Amino acid sequence: MAEPLTEHWPDIEARIRAADHVLIASDFDGTLSPIVPRPEVAYILPECADALRQLTEKPGYAVAIVSGRALNDVRERAGLPNAIYSGNHGIEIAAPGLAIEDDVADRARRLMAELRRTLEPAVSQISGAFVEDKGVSLSVHSRMSPDELEPKVQEIVRDATATAVNEGKIIVVQGKKVLDIRPAAARDKGAALRFIMDTLLQMAETRLFPIYIGDDTTDEDAFREVNLSDGISVLVGGPDRDTSAAYRLDSPIDVAAFLTDLANVK
Repeated sequence: MAEPLTEHWPDIEARIRAADHVLIASDFDGTLSPIVPRPEVAYILPECADALRQLTEKPGYAVAIVSGRALNDVRERAGLPNAIYSGNHGIEIAAPGLAIEDDVADRARRLMAELRRTLEPAVSQISGAFVEDKGVSLSVHSRMSPDELEPKVQEIVRDATATAVNEGKIIVVQGKKVLDIRPAAARDKGAALRFIMDTLLQMAETRLFPIYIGDDTTDEDAFREVNLSDGISVLVGGPDRDTSAAYRLDSPIDVAAFLTDLANVK
């Protein structure tokens, strides 16, 4: 069970002060942004943006946004020009002067276009449900659908993706009122975070202290990766959630306060 982060802040602060370099990585939706009915209306909390902007300018600190959104989408919404971005759960990674795309991307675009043509007519019949096309992946959202229609949404996705899943081409991952359809061979958030950490380690040639903050089941891979590196893993959510994260915060507002505290560490 994740412990309340605020109760452990003195210890966390001491570990940060002792680190040579600090990586602060975060999910976007539900972490830096409040949960909203539709993905296109999401926004970063101004307090989060201000603190992260300060951290990107702080010597010895790096900031990464690791999201299921398409890279260009999350980069535009976060608005942090000096941050590292991972989009589509790690298929796309970009930093100032650098852009990397997973080898599966071209094949994934063709496959996702086919799946979207199959899914959209059926999903559109479900009140409040819709398909989000992220180029190399798809998300089927049901946040605005009545709870009793959730099994129907899952059935539609299961039927439409069964062949590709059985052939090992894609995976379907359950999130919060969303089903993510991704290339099977692509990175997950944990692998994306490991890639970012390894790249920063090569550049810094010193010990890296990682912090990861996220709210969704897709963040669990990143929590485990941070734990392996003796970092700080932070769940945004309630005390009853089964998680690999060591600590928790209740909401994006609390994330903003935590990031502000990090920015003020001397």
